[in-house]
Amino acid sequence: MASTIPDPGHLHNRWVIPSEGYADQPYLVKTDDRAWLGVMTTGKGTEGAAGQHVVSLRTTDRGRTWEPPVAIEPAGCGSSGTWAAP
Repeated sequence: MASTIPDPGHLHNRWVIPSEGYADQPYLVKTDDRAWLGVMTTGKGTEGAAGQHVVSLRTTDRGRTWEPPVAIEPAGCGSSGTWAAP
């Protein structure tokens, strides 16, 4: 008999937040115009790799599609650019 693994987070229905490969600390807030505004750390490679930086993202359709990321701190600004918080 096959067992079913519960999916309380409904991950099988998810939409992906765009990143450059590595993504960490995605925070989302709902804006006054009902859009979602997010900030996160992203970059190529893995955690701690050079070039990680903080970007903001926006969606008006609850995460189905996203506007292009906007660099808050561009890659190469040093380690201070690797922690995102709204």
